[in-house]
Amino acid sequence: MSSESARTWIPLRWPAEWKSDNQISLIEKTPVNCILDAPASVASAAKARGIAVLGKDEAAANVAFLNDPVWPSIKMARRGEGADAGPTGAPWVDANGWSIQLARAMSPSKPVWVDAGPPKDAVLDDRNYALAVAEPAAFGGKWVVNIDPGYAGKLAAGDSGATERWRKLMGAVKFFDTHRAWSDFEVRSKLAVISDFAGSNEFLAREFLNLASRRNLGYMIWPKANAAKAAYSSVQSVLFVDEQPPKDDLARALESFVRNGGMLIARNTQPFSKWTGTASPGTIPGYEARRIGKGQLVTPTAGWEDPWQMAYDVRNLIGRKTDTVRLYNGGIMGTYYTRAKDGKSAVLHLVNYTRRSAAGQVSAAIADPFTTAKAVTPESESVKPLTLASQGGAFREMVLPGFQVYAAVELSH
Repeated sequence: MSSESARTWIPLRWPAEWKSDNQISLIEKTPVNCILDAPASVASAAKARGIAVLGKDEAAANVAFLNDPVWPSIKMARRGEGADAGPTGAPWVDANGWSIQLARAMSPSKPVWVDAGPPKDAVLDDRNYALAVAEPAAFGGKWVVNIDPGYAGKLAAGDSGATERWRKLMGAVKFFDTHRAWSDFEVRSKLAVISDFAGSNEFLAREFLNLASRRNLGYMIWPKANAAKAAYSSVQSVLFVDEQPPKDDLARALESFVRNGGMLIARNTQPFSKWTGTASPGTIPGYEARRIGKGQLVTPTAGWEDPWQMAYDVRNLIGRKTDTVRLYNGGIMGTYYTRAKDGKSAVLHLVNYTRRSAAGQVSAAIADPFTTAKAVTPESESVKPLTLASQGGAFREMVLPGFQVYAAVELSH
């Protein structure tokens, strides 16, 4: 087995309620072709039917399992009313998108699996499970299918309602497997984040990704070990998170990027003191800027301690002119904009964490000159053409159809 072959696996965690190998019939004629942690009697029968059977530790040789995965949802308040909120006042979302992006960047040769099971004693409907499938797939990963005990027990007993729910769930899994080529598209952003994401840098770097995603601020992730060779011409701003100075090859790449017109946002000026440049007040309070060639080095005057404030500041420092996608009236919705390597097509992934069709009109605008747009969802085989209207300048706006959990907007010339 290899990481390449693992890319074709669609995994299921064998439910404890499925006591017999007779339940293998439940995954026959579905996209599932890999079982995790099945009992020995089930394992031998499944292998005889051409289904891969692995322990999680064995699978980890070829798969990057997400660290600390969460069940995607809006986190409800403990006292039963409303939802927990972050500093922005918006309800807090338990989401995996940012950590899937990080795992893909740190282990680019391996597929990323999200092994997150449903919360204990939670009351779940089809939309909860649709979100569990769609969120990892939108960001280029896969969910390890893992259903709650009641659901699994009813399926084993042949309950007709559970069987119909299972059919819908497998339909969503099949939808994303059919569109697996989307995972090869590259994130479309003008901001790159450089860090080793480890040690003393781990908390700040990871929380920035988390909180930037909550703002629908797209980013590329460049692990520091490989960042010297990254495509700097594709971005306008680089965020260098780490407190340790870059090694010589990365320092040279960053200096060239800045002198050619880029913005480098860094924790402090000390690692870049050889570049000279006179400090002046930055475009927002608490920052200073140094003109270096055609670009600038921007640093906080008091360092970074609060990742929420850091994400807020970076959003303001880079400005809206560098956006590649904008979402209007989106509410609690995640976006992930990716483009084919040849630039001829793109996909805007939309993940609706509320699991309810938006009451108001939601629209999105993209900065690329695509002329054709169409929306597709896992629930419907129909394709909805969208009209791209110029906003003036680079952006083209489209009104999005209502959808409960997930929609993809396919763009082309």
